[in-house]
Amino acid sequence: MIISPNKIIGSLVYRTREALRNNQNFLDGLSIYDYNPNLFYEGEFSLWHYPGTQNEISNVFISLGENKDGSNLKYPSIFNINPIKQDKNGLNTTLHFNLCIVGPVLSEWLTQEREEQVFIPLLRPIYEEFINQIIKSGYFSLNFGAPAHKMYEVFTTGDSAGVLIERYGDHIDAIEIHGMALGLKNICRNTYKRIEHENNLVTEKV
Repeated sequence: MIISPNKIIGSLVYRTREALRNNQNFLDGLSIYDYNPNLFYEGEFSLWHYPGTQNEISNVFISLGENKDGSNLKYPSIFNINPIKQDKNGLNTTLHFNLCIVGPVLSEWLTQEREEQVFIPLLRPIYEEFINQIIKSGYFSLNFGAPAHKMYEVFTTGDSAGVLIERYGDHIDAIEIHGMALGLKNICRNTYKRIEHENNLVTEKV
């Protein structure tokens, strides 16, 4: 049974969101963040999943920026950059993901302010919980804990800020995950249905 790699990430984003909604220390820590009101939709912490090419995600974000409720449908979010490479070896499949966890910032914030406002209370906890959900999911063959990957903390100051405004309509900082290779286990029908359901739950408001 073939399952969409995008829906697998959607399921993991849903599980990450639910775990963080139940983490009172995390929720309390968000109070220092200037964009705190935009992190909640209908009274609950939101974490959105946007799969697609960079151009596709850019177009969605520009469109949301023109919607009066769009700011509450954008952040924080996990960009799931497509295409997704799949290595096939007999019945075995390894998926290669490139992801980006993003949150809005004020253009005048310097690196230290971004560290205190967005990376410490928001982006790093999302990253850590997302990795935790990969480990707990049972979807993948993992040897020793967290899967190997490259992680970059991107403070978009200087010239890079203008590029992001043009692409997404906002100033954003990010944690980028590159080259995460995950060996997929055989997915039974019940797990397949659960992935489908959880993916739908994380995108139903968009």
